[in-house]
Amino acid sequence: EKESNYMKDAFLEDVKKANILKIDPNDETTKLFITETLTKVLSRAKLRSKFEDVKMYPKTVLQVTEKIGNNILEMIDPNLKEAILIVKTEHFELKLVKKTFSENNSKASTAWMTSDKEIILPDQPELCTGDKNNELQITMATHNNMEDDLKSAGDIITVSVNKNVNLSKPIIFLLPNNGS
Repeated sequence: EKESNYMKDAFLEDVKKANILKIDPNDETTKLFITETLTKVLSRAKLRSKFEDVKMYPKTVLQVTEKIGNNILEMIDPNLKEAILIVKTEHFELKLVKKTFSENNSKASTAWMTSDKEIILPDQPELCTGDKNNELQITMATHNNMEDDLKSAGDIITVSVNKNVNLSKPIIFLLPNNGS
């Protein structure tokens, strides 16, 4: 926890130095800055883990992803009705979604497809967060090259909605079966 807070603070300090107050997910310069800064922060985390508890690195990466994702979501231009930001580094691929929940569309969902995985999170009132009661903020990530550290058979996938919640509709994960 302490390490991930340190990394989150390092990321936010870089954002502050760059004078980024609002994030427009369509601004390629901002996306590039976020990608480079996340890469730098995660590289620092990996370097720091060599001098401390190596087992801490995977946990730190998962926590940093969620914390920084939450910070970025809060910085997305509030005037945008729907915003999607996708960032890809060598460590992970991250999708951040901020949108309005609609009770009128029971089939609405947030879907994400990577090269070989698909995640579908149906919109549901339990996910609403933020200042507005009908706002959804969703972080989806797939973490690469952490199988050995976490003793996992494949890439690590995370879905976060900024709070603990019991879902009324399940998350759907479509994963490849590589014959094993």
